[in-house]
Amino acid sequence: MRTNGEADPGATTVTLIRYDADTFNEEELEDLHDLEAKLEEGGVCWLNVANAGSDHAVIRRVAEAVSLHPLALDDVLHEGQRPRAEEYGDHLFMLMRMLLVQDLAVPPSKESAQGTRSGRAAGAALDGRATVSEDDQDDDVNTPPGEPSTTQPASEASDNDGLHSAQVALVLSEGLVVTFLETEQDPFDELRERLREAHGPARGLGADFLAYRLIDVVISQYFTVVERYGDNLDALEDQILMHPSRAAFRQVNGLRRDLMLARRAIWPLRDAMARLLQPESELLSPETITYVRDAQSHVMQVIETLELLREMLTGLHDIYLTALNTRMNDIMKVLTIISTIFIPLTFLAGIYGMNFENQPEYGWRWAYPGLWGLMIVLVVGMLVLFRRKRWL
Repeated sequence: MRTNGEADPGATTVTLIRYDADTFNEEELEDLHDLEAKLEEGGVCWLNVANAGSDHAVIRRVAEAVSLHPLALDDVLHEGQRPRAEEYGDHLFMLMRMLLVQDLAVPPSKESAQGTRSGRAAGAALDGRATVSEDDQDDDVNTPPGEPSTTQPASEASDNDGLHSAQVALVLSEGLVVTFLETEQDPFDELRERLREAHGPARGLGADFLAYRLIDVVISQYFTVVERYGDNLDALEDQILMHPSRAAFRQVNGLRRDLMLARRAIWPLRDAMARLLQPESELLSPETITYVRDAQSHVMQVIETLELLREMLTGLHDIYLTALNTRMNDIMKVLTIISTIFIPLTFLAGIYGMNFENQPEYGWRWAYPGLWGLMIVLVVGMLVLFRRKRWL
């Protein structure tokens, strides 16, 4: 967990928060030998294990201390599981997928998006996914048609720049909540601060309400994504209509991938939330069940909004292709007009370029300027005709 007394950024860290209505205590645990004793000291305990995948020995030790079911332990050790909820005897086990962008946790609220440096960076990264930078547009302008872009836009620079998910495993038992996080990043800083400052009802309620709040924070991340992307889609649509560039098309494809990932992560959460509301569960109080039911409605709202955004992005994809075809048709029309103008000119040049000895026009004094005059008249006449036909 620590190397030479200093924290290793890639190591598994275990943090214990204990609180009740009057007290709050937070500590990072370096020695887990007396973990059982610490968990029995009273109050509501939140044991958070970050970077869970980097040290399986720590995970197994925590699982032993909280009597985690072997099937639940297997899901924690093997990340990438489908979100779901199960009840194993005296504890409730739930898997979720939290959202990350550029390796930063997506902020669950506007306050967290503005109040911290990581929240602002993550919010800016989300906005950048739905906007086309001037550098990308300049690259498209300077690249000849039909050739690939010479520089890669920031939004497509690497897989880490896009939206991706990480596993969150939650264990609820009497007076205890345990969270296993796949990464060291998590969206729970605002919740921790509210617990420290005794804001809201959480400090006076049990562990089941804390579990609900953790679930609600993860769900709120999806609201942040759909709100940020939805706010930028109108501007992206106008940009595609006016300037159907390859950079805009890349943005649309990137957003489609992000929404597909969010959909895969949130869709199974419907069944997990329904499992929490089953009446035989005794770990959730009636008051907390009311909150969980509200969170379930939020999940359905996010799913509906995601479907709407996916349809909008499909429409943007079609708009881009239509605009591209329209632009190509305009180019072909101009080239066709130019070719049509040069057909009679080429005909005249071909006749008087044959160099036969007995061509009478070769002896005329005004033959050369006359030929030029005829060509100019033909060009002007065809341009006037095309203008009247509204082909120009």
